[in-house]
Order: sequence, then C-alpha cells, then structure tokens
Amino acid sequence: MTIGERLKEERERLRLTQPAIASAADTTKQTQHAYETDRTPPKASYLAAIAILGVDVAYVITGERALNTARTPMEVALLENYRHSPAEVQRGVSMLLAQTSGAADSVAGKGKKNRSSEEVKK
Repeated sequence: MTIGERLKEERERLRLTQPAIASAADTTKQTQHAYETDRTPPKASYLAAIAILGVDVAYVITGERALNTARTPMEVALLENYRHSPAEVQRGVSMLLAQTSGAADSVAGKGKKNRSSEEVKK
C-alpha cells in the first residue's frame, strides 16, 4: 500500500471528504487528490495539520500504526479522562468496557481478546 492509499484510508476512517481535509490543512481539493494518488508527496506542514484532525501520520508514512495513539478527538478525550481518574475508576471503566465488548474474561485474566487496565499501564 502506498502513502497516498494510506492517506485516503485515514481520511475515510475519519469520515472526511477531500474538500474538508484540504480546507483543514489549508490546501486545495486538487492537491489532496494529488497526495492520495501519489502524484505529489505530502508536505510536512500538511502532515502536521492533518495530525490535529486525528490522522495517524506515522501510519500514513510508514504503514505501521503508532502504538498507544488515540485515533479521534473523542478517543483523545476519553484517554485523558481515564489517565486522570483514580485507580478504582479505571478498574470500573475497564470492567465495563470488557463486559460490553464480550470480553469480560480478559479483564479477569482468563481471555486474550482485550487487555486489562493493568496490562495497558505496562
């Protein structure tokens, strides 16, 4: 997969149109199209601007997802709130998420679908 293909994949993951991402990055739809079709390599200033939107720029460039990187503004907010919560709140949130995703055993150490809050802290 090329940089342009990954860029398009990230834009679509965030449910952004070419005009929307171009506007946010202070460029044109035509330039966005050129980036996504690998006719023009994206500039560093463009990559910095789209990172603010939640684009995983490391993935776009390397093809490898960044570890422990929140993907959307909502995920960033959730992660920040989680990190600033007391341990008992973090345990409760971890249990709730594991139960709602059908992976309650993983938090109890019986499964491997999701990681417990203690594993995530490591």
